[in-house]
Amino acid sequence: MELEMGDAEKILQTLQDQDFINEKRFVESFVKGRFNLKRWGRIRIRQELKMRGIPNQLIQEGLELLAPEEYQDTLLHLAERKWKLTNEENLYKRKTKVVRFLVLGVLNRTLYGK
Repeated sequence: MELEMGDAEKILQTLQDQDFINEKRFVESFVKGRFNLKRWGRIRIRQELKMRGIPNQLIQEGLELLAPEEYQDTLLHLAERKWKLTNEENLYKRKTKVVRFLVLGVLNRTLYGK
């Protein structure tokens, strides 16, 4: 739409006042959607929300919605998928590749936050 800047700001303020635009609700929806549908981890979700200019406090609150049990189930799912996709005949090498994949994920989580 071709609006003047003042008019656009008034419209945005009205939408925020009437709770049509709500960052907290967006963060909750984003976190749940990306985790459940795309199986993204906390680090990826945090990065994407930061790129969208979401405050750290809202990001942290959104990430707290992820239950540890669900996160662990997702990790197990990823490990099983990696096991199936690893084309290695030698069982020892195959285990090593999967463990390295998982350990790097844990290290990234430890080094770069939750």
